[in-house]
Amino acid sequence: MGGGWGEGKTLDEPLSAARCPLPAASPRHTLAMLHTRRERAVAWVFVALQVALITGVAIIPGGDDWPLPSAAHTAAWVVVGIAAVLGAWGARWLGAGLTVLPLPNGRVDLITHGPYRWVRHPIYAAVMLGVGAVAWMTRSLAAATLTIALVVLFAVKARFEERHLSKAFAGYEEYMRRTGRFVPRVGFPSAGSRQ
Repeated sequence: MGGGWGEGKTLDEPLSAARCPLPAASPRHTLAMLHTRRERAVAWVFVALQVALITGVAIIPGGDDWPLPSAAHTAAWVVVGIAAVLGAWGARWLGAGLTVLPLPNGRVDLITHGPYRWVRHPIYAAVMLGVGAVAWMTRSLAAATLTIALVVLFAVKARFEERHLSKAFAGYEEYMRRTGRFVPRVGFPSAGSRQ
């Protein structure tokens, strides 16, 4: 969903062995079939937890745990709008590579342009930003706690996804070294670590 998968290449275009380590005779879509049952199960758990946390923030009744002047309320809605635009921009660049699961589907090459030029997971960043703004507007510690849990979940989910992206795309590790995870210039892998 949020990792950088392709630059608009489709299944009809020739497979580049240097960019995707599948055998040259294999169609790209077979990459999705190479994920193990366990990997797909873990991916679905991430999605289910994500949906539960976002839903929790959305349905928690408003509280009065902190003051929220009308200007701050308006600013929070502006942030929600910015998050929606960022998320849509990221999804547009993924094109056929967009999937609900944090596993590459093999339909496109590695994307390093558009929002993926600055961050590896712009859709995750957009969701965190938007949900954070909604939690701020609820004025509820429970919503804030769920938002913090969502940020932690996305950090773990992104690492899981990046392991698979590194296997699928020869240039992904280099891309990780120069591109922040959720925020430009923040979230690079540490020296010697495998994400």
